[in-house]
Amino acid sequence: MGQLVSTASPTGDELRLRAKKCSDELSDLHQQIRVSQNSRDFQKVTELRTKVDEKHKERDLLNAKAAAEIFAAHNPSYPDLGDSWRTTITRLWSGKNMMDGLKKIDLHGLFVKEAKQKMEEHLEACRIWKVRNTWIITGRGKNSVGGVAKIRPEVEEWLKIHGPGMGIRIMDASNPGAFQLELTGEKTILGSLWAMLGY
Repeated sequence: MGQLVSTASPTGDELRLRAKKCSDELSDLHQQIRVSQNSRDFQKVTELRTKVDEKHKERDLLNAKAAAEIFAAHNPSYPDLGDSWRTTITRLWSGKNMMDGLKKIDLHGLFVKEAKQKMEEHLEACRIWKVRNTWIITGRGKNSVGGVAKIRPEVEEWLKIHGPGMGIRIMDASNPGAFQLELTGEKTILGSLWAMLGY
């Protein structure tokens, strides 16, 4: 009898480990480049730089897939913001409420840059769908290196800088792992200027 082959896709953690392995391989490749430069083997340097570029792309792709898997695992009822207008109309027609899915977003397990991007997309979706209250779950940082929260301080800083100009107010920050936000939907002139400048 043949063996069963698993068709399950890798988990976010498995993808992160593979991306970490790529980073380790990149360190080795950079060391090989330094050795080849010192020995003036420029053909080898060119070959190694090509490998570095390929390894960077592989690592970035693995991290992007890991982020998507981790986000989906922590946010199973979160709406697909990449939906086409047809899918959105079908969802509205069938009674699936987009606003219910936007009541919270959980950023656990994401890198800080990924978490900030997801939060910004979430807040924009809340504005478009006129969601007035939402929770941003950052976690307390217990699983971070050294047990120090990394996402929460970045989110808090972003909200202090950009929130008022975008009509976003922190209603409750007493929970060390989450923020409750109120979105008035009213952008100020400063908020509009920040958005135009890409901040």
